[in-house]
Amino acid sequence: MLLSFLYPPLYASLLALAALLLLPAHNRFLSLGVQVLSFVSILFSGIYLIIYQFTGSGIDESVLFHLIYLLDIQLILKHGLPFIVYSLFVFIVLGVVAKIIKSRRANHGKVTAKRPRLLYAALGPVLVSISFFSVVAHPVVWDCKNLFVRYYINESELLEKHIEPLSVKAVAPKSFIYIYAESLERTYFDDELFPGLVPQLANLIDQRGMSIEGIKQIPMTNWTIAGMTASQCGIPLAAFQENRNEFGLVRDFLPGVDCLGDVLGQNSYRLSYLGGADLSFGGKGTFYKTHGFTDVKGLEELREIYGPAIPVSKWGVYDDQLLDHAYHSLTDLNKSKDRYGYVLLTLDTHSPEGFPSPSCGSTAYQDGNSGLLNAVHCADSTLSEFLMKILNDPAFSDTVVVLASDHLAMANDAGLIAQSENRENLWVAFNTGVTGVVKRKGTTLDIAPTFMGLLGYKVEKFGLGVSLNKGVSTPTLLERYGEERLGDMVLSSKVALWELWTK
Repeated sequence: MLLSFLYPPLYASLLALAALLLLPAHNRFLSLGVQVLSFVSILFSGIYLIIYQFTGSGIDESVLFHLIYLLDIQLILKHGLPFIVYSLFVFIVLGVVAKIIKSRRANHGKVTAKRPRLLYAALGPVLVSISFFSVVAHPVVWDCKNLFVRYYINESELLEKHIEPLSVKAVAPKSFIYIYAESLERTYFDDELFPGLVPQLANLIDQRGMSIEGIKQIPMTNWTIAGMTASQCGIPLAAFQENRNEFGLVRDFLPGVDCLGDVLGQNSYRLSYLGGADLSFGGKGTFYKTHGFTDVKGLEELREIYGPAIPVSKWGVYDDQLLDHAYHSLTDLNKSKDRYGYVLLTLDTHSPEGFPSPSCGSTAYQDGNSGLLNAVHCADSTLSEFLMKILNDPAFSDTVVVLASDHLAMANDAGLIAQSENRENLWVAFNTGVTGVVKRKGTTLDIAPTFMGLLGYKVEKFGLGVSLNKGVSTPTLLERYGEERLGDMVLSSKVALWELWTK
C-alpha cells in the first residue's frame, strides 16, 4: 500500500511524464530533464516503499548501518531482490518512454502548425518544475538530509556526564539462557488489543517471571544488532566507524567497548550464540566473536549439522528447529560444571508478515488475516514449550532464563503504529528468586546492568545504562531527560560515540 506522504511527489512525476508523452516538449534538453527527474522520483518511491517494509520509519540509522558495513553481493541478492527487480523495471520503462518521445519528436514538424507555439514554449519549463518538485520533496531526500545533518552534530553530554568506568564485582555468578524473541514486544501481551494472542506465555510470565514494564525504544536501538548492542553494551549503535576487511565487511564489532560478553568471558563463562539467520547479516557473528563468545552458530552452521534441506523461511531456520537444537545443546552444556551463557535469537515473528514454524500447521489467530499475528500466536506455543522444558528441569533450576524482545516490531500487518506511546519492549527473567512486576521508566540501554545484577554481580551502571532492579535509586536517562529529549541527545552523539569505539 502506498504511503500518504509519497502521493504528492509520485503523482507529480507521473503527471510530468504523462504530459511529456501526450505533448512532447519542443526543447529536447528540457524534455530529457523531465524524463530523468521523473524517473529518479519514481525510483526513489520504489526504494522508499521497499525500505519501509523493513524499518517502518523510512530511511533511518538502521539503513545507513547496513549500507556502510554490510554491503556485500550475497546479502544484496538475498534481501534486496525486490529493489533489484523494481530498478530493472524502472529503467526498462525509461527506455520505452524515451523511445516514444523520440519518435514523436521526429514527427513534430508535421504537426507544429496545428498546436499553439506558446504551449510549446511554456510546457518544457513547467514540466521541469513539476518533476524537480517530485525529487526535492521526496521522503528519500528529506530522510537522507536529516541523517546528514545529524551526522555533523557532535553533542557529547551523554558520554561526558553519564559514562563512568565500569565497576563489576562478582557475588554469586549464575549460568544463563537469554532469548531474544524477534520483535516480540510487550504490546502483544495487551489482552484488550490482542485478546488470546499469547495465552501460554502470558500465564507463564504471570506465575513464574520477574517482568520489567516501561522499557522504551530510543534511536539507534531499533533493529536487531542495535538492540543487542544496547542491551549488552549499554550504548546506542552509531554506524560510522571504518573497520573493514578486504571483503568490505567489518573485522571487529565495537572493539573499543566493554560488553557483557567481555566481562563474563573474563569471569570464566563459556559463551555461545545461536541464531537462525546467516551470521553475516547485521554483523551478528562478528559482534559475538569480538566480545567473548567462543561458540557462534547461524544458518550455515546449522546446515552443516542438519543438511542443506533444513526448512528455512525468508530470514533463516524456523524457530521450532532452532529451539530444538538449542535444548539439546543446553542439555550438553549443563552436564559440565562450568558456568555458561547461551544467547538465542528467534526469527518467526519477523515483520512485516511473520513466518510461523511448520510445527504450528494451519494454526491462526482469530480470522487469520494478519500473518504477523499468526506468527506471534505460533511463537506463543513454540517458546512456551521450550521455556517449560527448561524451567521444569531441576538441572536448570539455578540458571537464569530471560525472554526479551530485541526491538519493537517494524512495519507490520498487525495494526501496530510506530509512533504509539504505549508500545514497550518485553523483558522477563525466570529463576531469579523474584517474581512479579517491576515498573521503571527505562530503555534497552538499562538491560545490561539489570541483567548482571540478576546473574549475581554487583553493578549499578553499565555504559549509559542503569540497573532497573529493586533497591537501585539512580535515575535512568529516560527518567532524567524524558523520551523526546533523550532521543535527540542520542542522535546528536554519533560522533562522540564513534570516537568512544575507536579508543
